[in-house]
Amino acid sequence: MSTSTQRRTTAASATQDQRSRAAGRAAGYCWSRNPNGPGRCTWPPHTLGGHKDHYAHTECW
Repeated sequence: MSTSTQRRTTAASATQDQRSRAAGRAAGYCWSRNPNGPGRCTWPPHTLGGHKDHYAHTECW
């Protein structure tokens, strides 16, 4: 893959991640990505305690 293609792919990926985060926030979720596995936080933003993804059954990251 050429350097210019890598830059475009990275930029597209970053844009997609930003859109996903915006959509999750608009739906009322914290939407923080789980750094240790699958899932994103499905609790409301600024909830006290750890993050939790109800659907992926992961919590406290």
